[in-house]
Amino acid sequence: METKREIFSLRRDVVSEDGRRFPLVYKLVEGTGGEGYAVRCFVEGTDLDAHPYQLAEADLPQGDPEAALLLMERLAAAGVMPVHIADVLSDGLA
Repeated sequence: METKREIFSLRRDVVSEDGRRFPLVYKLVEGTGGEGYAVRCFVEGTDLDAHPYQLAEADLPQGDPEAALLLMERLAAAGVMPVHIADVLSDGLA
């Protein structure tokens, strides 16, 4: 994955359906081509080469840094998993 400038990050512990706890990391980074913003989400401590579905990055529709940060915080508050980030954003649910 392309290295992008990180703007903000946060960590949230999530409980799975079977009761296991694991940490999700959400990062607000510069968007594709340095334009706008993107959110990167991954399960901390996972071998991302072996489990690439545990990492996702999606460009955010907001060009305003405060709106992009608010959207990332909403994704984190809802505990959206990496595999669902793009769908949640495309459905406008965040």
